[in-house]
Amino acid sequence: MKTLKLGLILFVVCLISSLTLSFFYSKTKPLIEKTKQENKLDIIKKISSKSENVLTYIGKTKGYGGELVLIYSVDAGTKKILGLKILSHKETPGLGAKVIEKKFTDQFIGKTTQQLELKKDFPDGTIDAITGATITSRAVIKAIKTAEVLK
Repeated sequence: MKTLKLGLILFVVCLISSLTLSFFYSKTKPLIEKTKQENKLDIIKKISSKSENVLTYIGKTKGYGGELVLIYSVDAGTKKILGLKILSHKETPGLGAKVIEKKFTDQFIGKTTQQLELKKDFPDGTIDAITGATITSRAVIKAIKTAEVLK
């Protein structure tokens, strides 16, 4: 009888918690989505430079630690990359996580996607890999080359 009473109390507590979480989730979801959209627009403005003829792409691939997501802009005329931002990654802190650093991402600016090859893999490569994080460096190039136009 005591076990049944404790089980019933636990059930009621879980039910109230679930209903409360569901209520607050439904109330905050539109605000969260709006904020995400505003953040995406801010990022697009930052990576698009002042060029008026810009295409924006979003790329996703698997890095060393998990999914890597990036966004970049291209001048529609020259096809050269204007800006690049890593949106999310699960790479190793201190190694692959350096993928977000300006020193790494700036290497892509002014190059076309066809020019993107690691120096480590190709003698005529244009991109220096992150030391100790070659898989992550390759993942960024793959995400760029397989990206889709952001609508």
